[in-house]
Amino acid sequence: MNNILINACGIKSLGGIHVLKSSIENISQYSNVSVLVSEQQLKHKIPLGNIDNIVVKKRPRYTHPFLPLFIDKKLRDWINSFDITIHFGNFGFKTKTKDIVFVQNILPYSGTRRTVKNLILRFFINRSIAFSSTTAVQNEHVINYLPKKFHSKIKNIGLVSKSKTKTSNGRGIISISNDIDYKNVNFIEKVMNTLSDILDKNYIFTLVTDKKKVNKNSRITFKSDLSSQEVQKELEKHNIYLHASFVETLCLPIFEAQKKGLSIVAPNLDYAVNASPQKKYLYKYKNSDDAIKMVEEAIKDIEALNDLEVNLYTEDWNDILK
Repeated sequence: MNNILINACGIKSLGGIHVLKSSIENISQYSNVSVLVSEQQLKHKIPLGNIDNIVVKKRPRYTHPFLPLFIDKKLRDWINSFDITIHFGNFGFKTKTKDIVFVQNILPYSGTRRTVKNLILRFFINRSIAFSSTTAVQNEHVINYLPKKFHSKIKNIGLVSKSKTKTSNGRGIISISNDIDYKNVNFIEKVMNTLSDILDKNYIFTLVTDKKKVNKNSRITFKSDLSSQEVQKELEKHNIYLHASFVETLCLPIFEAQKKGLSIVAPNLDYAVNASPQKKYLYKYKNSDDAIKMVEEAIKDIEALNDLEVNLYTEDWNDILK
């Protein structure tokens, strides 16, 4: 078995931590895994049963692409002792062995937010892809966002398979998002508020975000700071999942909602086309009237069904680690 180092420095978001944990479980089936993190808090969130060692080295985020220059020789030698280093969080530092970069953020390439931060991120992602032996992505459409000169070294580890599950017993519409512009939270609120005037009073509306919010004039319940288990319980109370982002690499909430028997209503964009099983309730991007129409159709259909066709997402790291 290969000895693998996972460089998880800089990972903070709930989505990033979720992907890290599931990837560790997957990779540990084929390899001996150790992890390098930059925060003590992250260490406590990693499943210890699947790894040999966790090393915490707190360093500022801007030093991470050049981390070997800011650590002592003992730690540097430890890093270079592994057969393979997998750099999570989009970019990493060059080691003396095999480097795999795991690109999970395509926002810097999407053109939606041309900021200094995204230009810097794109530079470091491109730099990391250039020195890596292989670059891993979670979805086929992600490859199209990255520079063509790198396409030959990019491999998709994501697998989508068809299955069936029982439809949710819940009655309501839920969305999981955050306040970043391209996530279009205001659009979600607009659609939910309009639907609250149309649908009967037994229908609930829940918006899970990264910020606490209360609106007494709305039927929407806002929730934040939920654990993965709490999110799963919220999904079970609903039967429609609404999404509105302009760009996504994977959009794990869409897959999680499907597993719980919810119908998916999302914009007619690449990530949603890949993730949605029926591709039946895809609306024109940022068109609230079309989104409302698709939600109404999804409600009508799901309430007449016992089973729902779903897409299941898994990852296969075996081939890329050979």
